[in-house]
Amino acid sequence: ESSITEIDTTNIGPNPIITRKDSTIVGEAYSMSSIIYGFQGKHRLALSIKKIKKSIIKESDDVETLMDQVITESIQNFQVGLYHTVIKDLSSIMDIIKENEYTDYHVVMGFLLAGSYSQTNKIDSAYYYADKIIDYYKLKRNNYYDQYYLGAWTIKAKGLVMEKKYELAIACIETVEQEIDLANVPYKDNVSVLYNNKGLAYIGKEEYEKA
Repeated sequence: ESSITEIDTTNIGPNPIITRKDSTIVGEAYSMSSIIYGFQGKHRLALSIKKIKKSIIKESDDVETLMDQVITESIQNFQVGLYHTVIKDLSSIMDIIKENEYTDYHVVMGFLLAGSYSQTNKIDSAYYYADKIIDYYKLKRNNYYDQYYLGAWTIKAKGLVMEKKYELAIACIETVEQEIDLANVPYKDNVSVLYNNKGLAYIGKEEYEKA
């Protein structure tokens, strides 16, 4: 039977939190919150969340802690265009955890790597990480409205347009259109990029009316 001292009631809000405050799931929640704030450009909040996590959860210099730190830094580097730094930092972490089961951590890192490789014109590497994300969602999650799934297809379509593989680019985007009602996607920038790439593919095919 759990002792009352093992229950976190310090942040009850409308509903009491009954999870142990040093549990793994709480740690993961803080980690992902920090990552989300980083993607939104709210870097002070991201750092604050990390400080809160460290204050209540006993951490050691393990792989998960290292991943958490490197991902947060890589998000910030990605947003300011330091793509080579992102590739260098995240590739080393991917090498460490390559034998581990594919997880949400891999998705975030894979998305940053795919985007960075695309921006540095290393298209095959961008495809590799984008395909990993797509396969993960198809096999495990089936949440096609998630920004990482949509973003992976966006990166893949962009690469195909860059390589002048216009038919394949259009086929990729049509796959997404069949799976998702794009009018209801909250991540409008990704939708805009998808349609922009579809237009560019039709221009490449000299089908200007469709473009």
